Amino acid sequence: MGLAVFYLADLGEPPLDGDAGVMPGLGARPSAQQLADAGVARDPGGADAMPGPGARPGAQPTGPGVAGEPGGADAMPAPGARPGAQPIAPGVAGEPGGADVMPGLGARPSAQQVADAGVADELGGADALAGPAAAPGVAAEPGGGGSSSPPSSEGGGAELVLGGAEGRHAAVVRRITPGERLRLTDGAGNFAEGSVTQASKSGVTVAVDRRGSVPKPTPRLVVVQALPKGERAELAVEMLTEVGVDLIVPWNAERSQFRANPERVEKTLTKWRSWAFEASKQSRRSWFCEVAPVASTAEVVQLVKTAGLAAVLHEEAKTPLATMNPPVTGDVVIVVGPEGGISAAELEAFATEPVLLGDTVLRTSTAGVAAASVLLANSRWRTTA
Repeated sequence: MGLAVFYLADLGEPPLDGDAGVMPGLGARPSAQQLADAGVARDPGGADAMPGPGARPGAQPTGPGVAGEPGGADAMPAPGARPGAQPIAPGVAGEPGGADVMPGLGARPSAQQVADAGVADELGGADALAGPAAAPGVAAEPGGGGSSSPPSSEGGGAELVLGGAEGRHAAVVRRITPGERLRLTDGAGNFAEGSVTQASKSGVTVAVDRRGSVPKPTPRLVVVQALPKGERAELAVEMLTEVGVDLIVPWNAERSQFRANPERVEKTLTKWRSWAFEASKQSRRSWFCEVAPVASTAEVVQLVKTAGLAAVLHEEAKTPLATMNPPVTGDVVIVVGPEGGISAAELEAFATEPVLLGDTVLRTSTAGVAAASVLLANSRWRTTA
C-alpha cells in the first residue's frame, strides 16, 4: 500500500515565504444543509474508493451516503482576504491587498473552510462541524504560499494530531494503526511525514520525522470545462485533478444544459470543490487542485486573451494539439466545450485558432484530461524526477 495522504491546515511550521494566507481556491465554507442539498453526503464506512456524487470535503466516501449534521453557513470571504496570492491569469490584476481574484468570479476562499463544512462525527458525537484541521491545540489556517526553490526536506521531531473529520476518517474508515506512515499536507506545497504513534476513534497522532515543500508547478495548467450533465461532471473533475491540472474553471457555455440560478450554482460549486479536494488527496498532490466559480463566456474570453498558450478544442480544427509547445512559465489554458460543441459565436469571441485533439471525437468529460496529458507530456512531465 502506498503512502496515505491527509489534509491538515497547520503543519506546525511557518509558511514557506512568510505569507500568512491560507490555501486558495476550494471555495467558501458551505453549511451541512447546503452539502446535503447538493448531494455531498457523509459516508461512514466501506472500502476506500474514489468519491462519488455523495463525497464530502475532508474524507473519502466509501459507503451509502449519510448526510452531514446541520450547521450554519458561512458567508463568502470579503475581497482582499488572502495576501500574497497570484491572479488566475497573467495580466489580470487582483483586488487591493493581494486578493486572489478572477475578473467577475470573486475571491478564492480557503481549503479549511471547505474541509470544515458540515462534516458530522461518524460516531454520533457533538463535533458536527469539526474540519480536518480541528486537532487539539492546532491553529486553524496558517496556510502558506509557494516556493520557487527546488523541493526541500528537513527533519521533524514534533508530533502532529490529525483530529476532526479527517482524523476520524483515518482511524475509523481507513483503519490506520500505530506504526503506519502518513503524509500530512496543507495543500499549498508543504508536507510532513511520519509514523502513527496513537490511533483512536477521535483521530491519529503522527511523530513527524520528515518535512518538506514542493514548488508550485509551472507552467500553470488551467482547464475551462463546459458544465457536463450528471455524473460526467464528477468524472471530469476527478480525472483533471488526478492528471495534474492546477485550476478548473466551470463554464456555462451556450450549449450547456445548465440553469444558472444562484441555488444551483452554489450546489454545483460545492460538489466540484469536494471532488477536487478528495481527488487531490488520493493522487497525493502537495498542491491541491482549485475550482473557480462558474464563468461566463465573457470571462473565459479574458482567460484566453491573457494566457501564455490557449488551446480551444474543436472537432473541425486543422492544427493538431500535439504540435503546440507550452511556455515555461505563465498559464496554459485549455477550453473544452459542452456535449453540443462550442458555438460559432463563442469561437469568434475567443479570437484564437482552435486545435484538434485527434482523429476521434471525445466526450466533454474525457477531452480535457486527454488534452492536458498531451501538453503536460510536452512540458512539466519532461522535468519530473
